[in-house]
Amino acid sequence: MNILKYNHPANYWEEALPLGNGRMGAMVFGGTDREQIDLNEDTIWSGRPSDEAGYSISENIEEVRRLIRDGRYADATALTDKMTGAHDTQSYQMAGTLNLAFKAGGEATGYEHLLDIGSAVSTVTFERDGTKYCRETFVSAPHQIMAMRLTTDSPGTLSFALSIDSQMRFEALAQVSSLVLHGTTPFCNRSRNGDQVIWEQDGKTGMSYAVKIKVINKGGTVTASEGKLALESADEAVLLVAIKTGFAGFDQEPSNDVAAMEADCDKAINEAAAEGWDRLKEAHCSDYRALYDRVTIDLGATDDRPTDQILAESKDPAENTALANLVFNYGRYLLISSSRPGTQPGNLQGIWNNKLIAPWRSNYTININTEMNYWPAETCNLSDCAEPLLTMVREAAESGKRAARQLYGARGWCLHHNTDLWRYPYTGGSKAQHAFWPVCGAWLCQHLWEHFLFTQDRKFLADAMPIMKESAAFFLDFMIEDEIGQLTTSPSTSPENTFYQPETDEQRAAREAAVSATPEGEEPPPLARRVQTRVRPALRATFLPRLGERLGRLRQELENRPAVRAG
Repeated sequence: MNILKYNHPANYWEEALPLGNGRMGAMVFGGTDREQIDLNEDTIWSGRPSDEAGYSISENIEEVRRLIRDGRYADATALTDKMTGAHDTQSYQMAGTLNLAFKAGGEATGYEHLLDIGSAVSTVTFERDGTKYCRETFVSAPHQIMAMRLTTDSPGTLSFALSIDSQMRFEALAQVSSLVLHGTTPFCNRSRNGDQVIWEQDGKTGMSYAVKIKVINKGGTVTASEGKLALESADEAVLLVAIKTGFAGFDQEPSNDVAAMEADCDKAINEAAAEGWDRLKEAHCSDYRALYDRVTIDLGATDDRPTDQILAESKDPAENTALANLVFNYGRYLLISSSRPGTQPGNLQGIWNNKLIAPWRSNYTININTEMNYWPAETCNLSDCAEPLLTMVREAAESGKRAARQLYGARGWCLHHNTDLWRYPYTGGSKAQHAFWPVCGAWLCQHLWEHFLFTQDRKFLADAMPIMKESAAFFLDFMIEDEIGQLTTSPSTSPENTFYQPETDEQRAAREAAVSATPEGEEPPPLARRVQTRVRPALRATFLPRLGERLGRLRQELENRPAVRAG
C-alpha cells in the first residue's frame, strides 16, 4: 500500500499531510474554502554559535562519586543538579504559513485528499457548483522548491487571495505576481513554556531568512496590494515556493543579507519555472522513486478505506497486514522526505514544526530519538539518507571537544542528551536525571560503524576511525574503577527513570514515630512529610483509620496461614 487517503480536510496540524525534500518541509491541510500550508526549512533555528558557562562539574564530581559510594543517592543527585545548572539547546522554528482563500460557492462534494507515498505527491480533489477542482503539491529535491498546480475543468473559475504570515518577526511584501517574506528567529529560545524567548540581544537576532512565492497563471489577472496577491478568473495557476536562510555552518555566524537570500530564491524559482509543470513533476518523481523503489514489501493484503478509518478500526496489526505494510512504507517516506545528502538530519519532528515553543524544542534528542529516526536507513537500503546524521556526528565531535575539556578536563569529545543546529555539546535541562548523560558520543558512533558494515566503504571508515577513537579517549578519562576493579561511568543516570531507595529499619522507626507524635491538624516533621501522602484533615480522620483497620486484618490473615516451604 502506498496511499494515504482522507475524505475530509485537516482540522488541525497533526491531520495535515507532510511533504519534504530533506531541506524544505510543508504540511498540506487540503481545505476547500481555504488552503493552509505550513512551511519549514531545516536551518531555521533560534540562536547562534555559542559557548556555555556556569558549570561546577570538575570542582564537585569527586564529591558526587564519594556520595554515591556511600549510598547517599539523594545527596548525590542534589549536588549533581547544582553542578550542572540550567542549560539547554536552541529551538527549531517555523518559516511561515501560506494561505489561499478561495471564492467559495456552494457545498463541496466528492472530496478526497491523497498522499501518494510512492511518488511523494499530495492531491486534493472535489466538486463545487458543477466544477471539478484539483490541487497537486510536491516539494522537489532536484529544483529545491515547493510546487503546487491548481486546475479546474471550467475555464475562468479559479479565483483566490494569497497571503503569508509567520510566528517569527517578519515583513511580507507583494510584488507584481510574487510574495516575499523576510523573517528572523529569536536570538535565544530555550523555553519550555514561553517565558524564555529573547528576540534580540546586543543588536543580534537569530537566523535571517527569505520565503518567495511566485504565481504563474493561465488566464485571469493577478493584482498585488498590502502584502497580498489576488488571482481572478484564471483557468490554471502554478505556485512556486523557495526558502533560503543565512546559515553558513554550525560554527559560523549566520548572514543577515536577506537581499542575497531573496536573489537565491529568485534563481531557484526561475529555473523551476523554465522547466514547466510536466518536466518539473517528472524530475521530482524520478528523483524520489530512485530512493523509495529500492525496497518493496508485500504482506498480501490491501485496504482501500480512508486511512483514518483503517486506524480507528484496527486493534491488532495482525488482523490487517495492509496497515502494517502502509506503516512500513510511510516510515521510509518520512525518512526520505526529511533527510537527504547535504541537508540537516531529521530532528524530533523530522522537518515539520508549527510551534514557536515546540515539544522539547523539536531539537535532536540524541539519547535515543535521533538514533531511532535512522534505524531504517541502512536496513532499508537508504544509506544516502543517513549522510546528514553521519555529518552531524563529525561536526558534533568538534564541538564536543569543548565540553570534554571544559566540563571534565578530559581528552576526546563528548555529547549529552540534546543537541541542535549549532551542535550544542553541553548538558540539557535543569535536572541531573536527564542532563548529566555525557555518553551520547559513543551512542552515535554506533551509526558510523553500522554505515561501514552495510556499505563496506573503507574511505568512510578511514575518516570515521579518528572520531571513534576520540570518543573512546573521553571514556577512558571519564570512567573510574568500581569496588571490584571494573571501569564504570559515575555518576550514571537514566533519563527516563528514577528509583526509590529502600528505608532502613532505623529510618522507618523514625518516620512512624514522627507521624504518631504529630497532633491532629498539624504538619508532620520533614522526615515524615517526604513519605506521607498529604490529605485534608477530614479525609485523614475517615479514610486513613479505615485503611489501617483493613491492612491490620489482612496482616492477621497472612500470619495465620501456614508458611510455604521450599522443596
